[in-house]
Amino acid sequence: MSNFSFIPTHWANIAQTPQEAEQHVYGAPLYAAMLCRKSLEEWVRWMYEHDEDLTLPYDTSLSSLMHEQCFKNVVAPMQFNHINLIRKLGNAAVHTNAKIKPQEALYALQLLHGFIGWITMVYGEEKPQIKPFDETLLPKEIGKDKSKEELQKLENAYLE
Repeated sequence: MSNFSFIPTHWANIAQTPQEAEQHVYGAPLYAAMLCRKSLEEWVRWMYEHDEDLTLPYDTSLSSLMHEQCFKNVVAPMQFNHINLIRKLGNAAVHTNAKIKPQEALYALQLLHGFIGWITMVYGEEKPQIKPFDETLLPKEIGKDKSKEELQKLENAYLE
């Protein structure tokens, strides 16, 4: 069972990343934070591909996509703040010496859950039943987190 089980099957290609992040919150919070950011980017890019009110800017970095006025017109200010926090935490996980705590990765995942829920409600043909985020669904075992080098390799592979 996953907190992201509500995602309709036509989004299956971008539903895997948040489910993977969910598996690593406690065991590998740096990796989970990176996956939350990766998932956020996948969903934001999906919005640009499917919402005619969104025009892809010249700079297609996640930050630029999110800061485009047309995007800000679509999302509520509080929601923008939430997804911006996911972006910043994911960037810190990969590009700085920051130590990401499990609670920080959990918070990013909860914010991501809200954002993906909003997208499925706004853009979906059928309105899914979205249950509140349930922390008890997350594996609690503590594992070995990925190194900064491993995260950067994963990020580079994602960008290719």
